[in-house]
Amino acid sequence: MGNKGKANDKITGIICAVFFIFLAVMLCIIDKDVLADNATDLYELIDNNEELKSQYVELYVDGVIGNYAETEHRINGIIPSGTDQHYLLWLDDGTFISLTTRNKDLMSKLDAICDNTWYYIDYKTDVLDKSITIKGKIGSMDTEIKGFCNEWLDQLEISHSDMRYVSINADTSRGSVLGYVGICLLLAAVGVVVFIFAVKKEKNDAFNAQLVNSYQAMNSNSEYDQMADNTTHDAGSGIDKDTFM
Repeated sequence: MGNKGKANDKITGIICAVFFIFLAVMLCIIDKDVLADNATDLYELIDNNEELKSQYVELYVDGVIGNYAETEHRINGIIPSGTDQHYLLWLDDGTFISLTTRNKDLMSKLDAICDNTWYYIDYKTDVLDKSITIKGKIGSMDTEIKGFCNEWLDQLEISHSDMRYVSINADTSRGSVLGYVGICLLLAAVGVVVFIFAVKKEKNDAFNAQLVNSYQAMNSNSEYDQMADNTTHDAGSGIDKDTFM
């Protein structure tokens, strides 16, 4: 049972290390543009009629319709971590796209642009004079977010055909990717430590077992020698018949 447990620890450690190293490598490959800060202009993709899917993009924003939803943020879709704010951006070609962020400084700037955008829509100003350049990674919109977005579009009487149903995650950055890679490598290191301790324990147990066997063998030989001495002594101390002759 003990040997089986040690073998399981070694296997667990190896699997853990290999899995998280693989995950770290995959993150680096998938987000290589983010790590290299190699953002593609969003309008270039639109002009070339390219499908908006997983690209790391940069866009100039001077039109924001508003913050249309707030949802719980989950790391890898599992671990709750704050809330995401979802904004509806008005692009230069007249279409709309969603942007997600938890960055309070960015939210403050988007809110200011939103106010100016509505001044422009209500003819209170002739120009959109507030703007910001944003970088982020394009991702899909889940059913819940899409539902919130469609409600807003209907309220504002905006055609669904003018909506680009993807979302730009403005919180995806070189630092965030390196953070995830670092976590993966740390967990991989834990797996390596588990494996090393399992191997050391196995060696120590084997060494201790060898010591016990040697000690038992020595005791066994000692008892045998003692028995042999006692037998010789008993034989030598027998009664001599000549004594009574």
